Parts: sequence; C-alpha cells; structure tokens
Amino acid sequence: MITNALVQARQLYEDTDGVLVCDKYGYVEYLKWFHEGFLSDEAIGMHVTEVYPELDNQTSSIMRVIESGVPRFDERQVIHNCKGELLDIVSSTIPLLAGSEVVGAMTSTIFYDKYRAGKGLPKRRQGELYTLDDIISQDPIMIALKERCALIANNDSPVLLYGETGTGKELFAQSLHTCSHRAKKPFISQNCAAIPESLLEGIFFGVEKGSFTGAENRKGLFELADGGTLFLDEINSMDISMQAKLLKAIEEQQVRRIGSAKSTHFHTRIICAMNKSPAEVLRAGLMRTDLFYRICVVRIDIPPLRDRKPDVMILTDYFINHFNRTMGKSIRGVSALVKMTFQNYNWKGNVRELKNTLEYAFNLCQGNIINMGDLPDILQEDLEPQIFPQENSGCFPGPSLPAAPAPDGRVRKGKNDMEEARAGEGNAGRLAARTKKLSENREERTGERECLSGYFYDEHLSLTENTAAYEKEAIRRALERTDSITEAARLLRISRQTLSYKIEKYRLN
Repeated sequence: MITNALVQARQLYEDTDGVLVCDKYGYVEYLKWFHEGFLSDEAIGMHVTEVYPELDNQTSSIMRVIESGVPRFDERQVIHNCKGELLDIVSSTIPLLAGSEVVGAMTSTIFYDKYRAGKGLPKRRQGELYTLDDIISQDPIMIALKERCALIANNDSPVLLYGETGTGKELFAQSLHTCSHRAKKPFISQNCAAIPESLLEGIFFGVEKGSFTGAENRKGLFELADGGTLFLDEINSMDISMQAKLLKAIEEQQVRRIGSAKSTHFHTRIICAMNKSPAEVLRAGLMRTDLFYRICVVRIDIPPLRDRKPDVMILTDYFINHFNRTMGKSIRGVSALVKMTFQNYNWKGNVRELKNTLEYAFNLCQGNIINMGDLPDILQEDLEPQIFPQENSGCFPGPSLPAAPAPDGRVRKGKNDMEEARAGEGNAGRLAARTKKLSENREERTGERECLSGYFYDEHLSLTENTAAYEKEAIRRALERTDSITEAARLLRISRQTLSYKIEKYRLN
C-alpha cells in the first residue's frame, strides 16, 4: 500500500515537502517530511488527530476522505503538530482503494509559500485581493463556508454576508470574486455608511456632463464593476429612498446617469454585507423587504471568533509570523498567561481586534515572548471582568481593603472587618493604621495627593490609572510580606491564577 501511495504522491506534487499515509482507521503507517527537524518516524502508529491535535474527524482532510472516499485537492491549513511546530501547508488527499473498498488515505503536502511560487503566484502585495486560501480556520463551520463559496463562486446569484464587525466579510467577498471567472475583472468595494445621502445617487449611477454646474462625465459603481463584482458593505445603513432605486437597478441590470436620458446596461455580480442581524434590520424597518429578498438569494453567516475558540491560537501564530516578516522581528510566541487570556477573551472586535492587539504587542515587546504587559490597556481592562467575573477587581477585597476614615478620624468597619475583629484578629485596625501613616508620609512628600476613602488619589491620573496604581502597590506589598504567590493570593483573597495574571500584567515578576 505504501509503495503505491508514494507513486501517487509524486503525481500530486512533483516537489512534495511531506507525505502521510494512514490506514482506514486513521492511524499513521508512514510519515515523511523532507526537511530535517519535523516530526516523522515517531508519529508511526499514532492517530492522525494525535499527530495534529487541533484537528478532529470532522476537520481532518484524511478522516473526511476515508469516510467519503472522495479525494480533496489543494486545501490550505495552518496547524500545529504534536511537537508544537507550526505548519502553513497546502495538502491534497486521496483515498487508497483495494477494489472498491477504502483501505486508507494518503496526503501529499507542500509548504504554502512554495505552492504559491509553483502556481506562479507571487507573495501577497499590498492591495492584492484575498482568496479562499487566505481564510485561516480549523472550525468545521468555517470550512463548510469555504466549500460553499467555492460552489457558488461562478454563479451570478446575489450573495448576502452577515457577520459582526471584524469577522472578515470583505475577505469572503474578495474570495468569491477571485475564485470565479470574474477574477480578472474589477472588484469594486463600497461602504454604504460612508456615503453622504446627497451623493448616493451620483456615486452609484454616475453623472452626465452638464447635469449641474461643474459636472463632468463620471461612471457610477455599477458601471465601474461591469463584468466583475460590486461589494456593498453595511447596506443596512443605506437611506430607504435610495434602496428603491438600488432595487430597480439590480433587477433591470441597467442604470441611468444623473442628467442623462440614456440607460446603460451592466453585468455585475452583487455581494452585500450586514453587521447587524438581518431579522433585526427588517424588524427595525432599516431595509425594504423587497430589496432584502432580492440581495439575499445566497446567505452566508460568518461566525464570530468567540464561537470558534481553537482558531484563536491558530490565528495568533499566523499573525505572529506575518508581523515577524513585516516588522523584522523574531518573536516566538506568547506567554502561557497571554494564551490563557486570549482563549477566554470575548473578542468583541473578532479577528480584526486580535490582529490589532498583536500588532500593538509587536510595537512594545522587547523580548521574544509577548507578555501581558505588552497588550493594549483597553484590552487588559476588559480581560479581568470577562475571565475572572467572580472576583473583585480591586486589589484588597474584604478585610484586606483599607477602611475609609470617618469624619471624626475613626475607622469605619465593614461586615468582614467586624467579623475579623470579633475573632480577635484585628486586621482592619492594623491596616487602617498603616494606611494613615502611609498617607501622612505621601502628603508630606508631594502635597498633590489626597486620601479618598483610603486611596491615594493623584488628580493628574485617570480613575483607571489610579486604581491600577493602587492595585499594583498592594500586590507588591503582599508579595514582599509573604514571599509566596500562594500566600499572597490568600492574603489578597483572590485565586492564585488571578494573582499570577496580575503579576505579569504589572511586570512584578
């Protein structure tokens, strides 16, 4: 079986970088990378989903081919193997047959950069349109969406893309264009929310010379996209009165320029996108129902990043490689705490937010590992309530928090303080005394700070900055007092995991 498979592998790629052969159950019988250092012989006997832990039976090309008996060609994957090696590869997988029975599968793999070069495709230039290969995901829903795009690409039916901000709607729109017979024709993209209402008609339908003072002949978007694709983003933001004219143009495939008596025909595929739920848009009356049903012949719903958690680290590694190339750095990855927070973060801005977060970190990171302190402040502020919602975001919850002085100078005791006092521990009193002494010392040094309910408030800083400064100081003192993360966490009444996160956040390690 292996000999026959290798012959077929040579037929798939003349310059193969790797070959993998599995039996009908998905266990590796042969794996060979023609580059030193990559996982090879030690994978023999392992299941393919053990070799590539990010895959399962639904996302593994080999397992899908074994199940269906149908070959799959030129599939791009960005995945880690069980040794943690990142692979950006293009694979073709064929079933191995004994008569009519599938007895295994064979994958022939080539590195993506070599694949592009072999196809005569240069490395991506700025402004170049995306293809389906550029949609990086191991999520079954995303894989199914890519397959659907390949099926509908050469048709003329209008497509509606729905997805939150940052999910990649334009990436899908460009991919539909580049894998179709229109690829060499224009791709025109327009955000409908960015056009002033008074200019909408002229921009979409064009202007005839002399129609108003200073007017010159100018093609509209439909004419500019003739033969290609017109992508209308945030179409739900378009004025209702303009929607009726847009519907007429799409149905008749012709437009009349402002000031002209002659209609111009066009042949353009229409792809529209919304960042709000179509049901919500219709319910709110933001879109005509007749236009909606005209543009929503094929609908593609793009899932948010929070619903495809395994993709977070795949995309993280992809963007790290990207920024290493473009910014001339050699960052190897992210710390364990950054990985944990990335996997649990809500990513309201989706893939765009992840990319921008990593680009920010690349600007600040001075080593070869991205730490919590390299992340944007706004993300760090959002991280804590999302990841640790059960814990007080202050640094000294309960009795460890300095009590607020009353007008007469006595310390008010909260419920926990009273319980501690009744237990004879007296923590609140000691903390209040230390707070008062520290307050007096700082007042003497600066004269610019005032004590507000036990906090030293710097009027030159924001509330967030003051809170962070207090929290950092409290953690530093707890660590000095205990010389142990576990004991410091107990003193602060937060989990050890939360304290470790904050230590890295404030660079206290």
